Amino acid sequence: MLGTVGGSTGDCGLPRLGVVTGGGGAPALPRLGTVGGCAGAPRLPRLGTVGGSAGAPGLPMLGTVTGGGGHVGEAAWASTSASEARPSRSMAERAATSMPGASRRGYSPLVHASVTLGVAIPQTFIHGPVDAGRIKEFLRHAEALGFESAWVVEQILGSAPSLESVTLLAYAAAVTERLSLGSAVLLTALRSPVHVAKSLATIDQLSHGRLIVGVGLGGNPRTYPAYGLNAERRAARFAEGLRLVKRLWTEPRVTMAGEFFRLENASMEPKPVQKPHPPLWFGGHHRLALRRAVELGDGFIGAGSASTAAFAGEVATLRAILAERGRATFPIGKRVYVALDRDRSRAGKRLAEWFGAFYGQPALAEDVSVFGDADACVEGLRAVVAAGAAFLMLNPVFDELDQLERLAADVAPRL
Repeated sequence: MLGTVGGSTGDCGLPRLGVVTGGGGAPALPRLGTVGGCAGAPRLPRLGTVGGSAGAPGLPMLGTVTGGGGHVGEAAWASTSASEARPSRSMAERAATSMPGASRRGYSPLVHASVTLGVAIPQTFIHGPVDAGRIKEFLRHAEALGFESAWVVEQILGSAPSLESVTLLAYAAAVTERLSLGSAVLLTALRSPVHVAKSLATIDQLSHGRLIVGVGLGGNPRTYPAYGLNAERRAARFAEGLRLVKRLWTEPRVTMAGEFFRLENASMEPKPVQKPHPPLWFGGHHRLALRRAVELGDGFIGAGSASTAAFAGEVATLRAILAERGRATFPIGKRVYVALDRDRSRAGKRLAEWFGAFYGQPALAEDVSVFGDADACVEGLRAVVAAGAAFLMLNPVFDELDQLERLAADVAPRL
């Protein structure tokens, strides 16, 4: 029966990740949102809350799962086969309303791990033309496999063919139903905050409240003249712009006489679906950037271009600032470039090729990526978790669909 995941008739077990069977065992494409081989299996809801029994309200704190009556219990992870059930595993507590992957109305992901897993959307096309069908297929597989979020990166100017991030998020919203959709990160200081507020509120509406807004200042002030901007006091402009975005998202009328932006009795509708507004995550490396993240943000996303050791240092600084401010809950994640291949040398060469095209630094791949066979990838990702990440955004840069399925089957269950 198209749209069911399971084995023989009446068997509620789940097959190996990524395998969907139809009538008579013939392979079939799942109808997104349906789990279970038996009649009456629940549909996969959109991300946002973690629920228990029917009708019980979901928790906005990602990482906890409610059982019957709304009490906090352990996550019951889906089995990877129809005949072999995995024991329940307790999720690490990740108390934050903005962490991706808090599923609605009792969804249990097929991808199971004790850390929240997201994926990067294919966005850069260095070996051929842009392929929208490939992007859609990737997103729908990620959703069917149970990954909890999908993310874009921003590179507006550059020789590598890279799709614009906000537009790509809108496309992703149109072809998915459950995945949280995030940016890591938008360089909002290069954009008008009024346009940022409007376009992102629109995506939150179109996705029914699945947006996570990752923002950053960016590290290259030389690009500012290309946007008609002066790099002087760019950090102050960045912060003021974000305060304006928040006000446009939450207030019916906005009057503001700032250093950079002035509005009088301005309104912006519709507001985002999420209240008070979509989660705001920050990227950055400098201590001042990390202080801004705690002051203005709801979470932190480490850069893929940062090594695990550098990320560990950022987490230590963040935790010290959070302790100063008395903030107990603040989700922390990291983009991780990953390549699963038994031939480590081949994976390294392909990563270096992509890093050369995107960053102009082929050697950076060796320093910041996790690559090799499944054991090597598990070891590298566990190190990122040990450094402080409660959320991993896995970013394959070649053979993305194959990498997605192999990561789900061979790496995620061991995290």
